[in-house]
Amino acid sequence: MHNKLQIIYKHNKPNGIRDENGYLFFFTEVSKFPNQEERYRQEVQEQFALADYLLASLQARGLTMLAPDKGQAVAVKDNLGSAPCG
Repeated sequence: MHNKLQIIYKHNKPNGIRDENGYLFFFTEVSKFPNQEERYRQEVQEQFALADYLLASLQARGLTMLAPDKGQAVAVKDNLGSAPCG
């Protein structure tokens, strides 16, 4: 069973959910284009809601988490990279 789950934030957006063994999954990067600020803002808000929902779902299955503030950046080095999906 996993424990110490946490949402990892990068550039003030959810980047992934991990436990003490590593990432469980990553969130897709939201693209930002000129004249699409409202779409970008909405997609980022949806990503925060999805991250919260997924974390709560994992917790409901008996998992625990560390609870960083949404405004607090979790210390994760950028050189961890991301694993390809699939």
